[in-house]
Amino acid sequence: MRERKKAIQKKILWAIVIGIMTLSFVGLFFGRKNTAFEQVLKETFQSIEYYCIKRPLQFFSDLKDEYVSMRNVYEENERLRAALDDYAAVSGQNEILTKENQDLKDLSGIENLPTDFKAKNASVISRDVESWNNKLMISVGSQNGIEEGLVVMSSSGMIGKITSVSELTSTVTLLTSENNTSQVPIMIKKKDSDEYAYGMLKEYDVEKKCFVIDMIEQIEVEVGTEIFTSGLGGISPRGILIGYVESYLVPEDQILPKIYAAPSSSFNDLNYVTVLQRSDVGE
Repeated sequence: MRERKKAIQKKILWAIVIGIMTLSFVGLFFGRKNTAFEQVLKETFQSIEYYCIKRPLQFFSDLKDEYVSMRNVYEENERLRAALDDYAAVSGQNEILTKENQDLKDLSGIENLPTDFKAKNASVISRDVESWNNKLMISVGSQNGIEEGLVVMSSSGMIGKITSVSELTSTVTLLTSENNTSQVPIMIKKKDSDEYAYGMLKEYDVEKKCFVIDMIEQIEVEVGTEIFTSGLGGISPRGILIGYVESYLVPEDQILPKIYAAPSSSFNDLNYVTVLQRSDVGE
């Protein structure tokens, strides 16, 4: 055991001696002026140290920093892209809500309704693409006093009639329907007169995108003249705008004129509508 301790102590002593000699040699070597050979050797070792150790380490350090920077830029771009997607979604929703609010305001501001009728607003809840120009379903029914034959309008004028009623919903047949069997009595102000001439809205010409109206008397009208419901069709009110005169002619095989009228309402963008009920009808 003692011999082992002595061996360890000798090793420690030798290590101390070697360390002191090394420090002395280094101090002596660097403390004096180097010879040309020593200078070349020193510069060679410095070059090797720079190109083989320091330069590669610096390269990988720069590469790491660039990677971290690019990753941060990528993550920031992803956050910005997500924010832009959210903004686009919110912006789109706001635009839709703004449009719907404006539609409701326009419906609430309808003027010149017949005194014996009241307005019942409803939302469009269904519209089949295959019958887009024919029918739509609205959110009021028999529980709200809705019945067949009632006039339905947008803020710009009449768009159709109620043709089917359930307890909670109703079907509206549009004036643009190709299969519309419900003719609408109309009236048009005569040219240079306060009197009205009467006729019947017969159909919708898909190609010309106009209503076709047969008059029941000779008449001269100006292009752009307003066309209204006459109120002579059962429960239909009088004075609801339908469209504007676009052209009129007298067919060769007829005596009475035929009028083509541009609709006053847009039938492609219907979100809310108004059903006209008689004032004595309960909710």
